[in-house]
Amino acid sequence: MEEQSFNFDKDRLFALGDLIDRGSQSEECLELLNKPWFFSVIGNHEYIFLEQFSQQLFDTSNLKVGNQWLGRWKDNPCQLALWFEVIQTQMPV
Repeated sequence: MEEQSFNFDKDRLFALGDLIDRGSQSEECLELLNKPWFFSVIGNHEYIFLEQFSQQLFDTSNLKVGNQWLGRWKDNPCQLALWFEVIQTQMPV
């Protein structure tokens, strides 16, 4: 973004979902949804998170799906609820 002289007041960044489960910064990627210049549609990994949250079944063992990062948050239902809300309201299909 710096290389492209991204202007946070005028420019917009659009993503195609799957902000979570790829790399070690899923939490930071979700925080981007609170930025006025960032927009993303929902990806299958966010959809899986919504389903797991709704059922309160967080499977952190399936390495093919991801969700390893959720292991750090299973005992913090308030934070999980915040992410559920932001994904549900900020990431359209």
